Amino acid sequence: MAASQPAYQAMLEIGRAQRTLFVARYLRDRDLQREIEEGLNVVAYWKAANAANAAI
Repeated sequence: MAASQPAYQAMLEIGRAQRTLFVARYLRDRDLQREIEEGLNVVAYWKAANAANAAI
């Protein structure tokens, strides 16, 4: 089973470490927070525009 393979377990740990580092950076970096918020807003506006066009 893949879950018991050492390489698989190592990759899971690397992923956890990357997420932890990203969250730490996100929490201390206001510019990163703004950049992510702006990106999320673009997606929200795009979805709203598509929903409005679909209703026409």
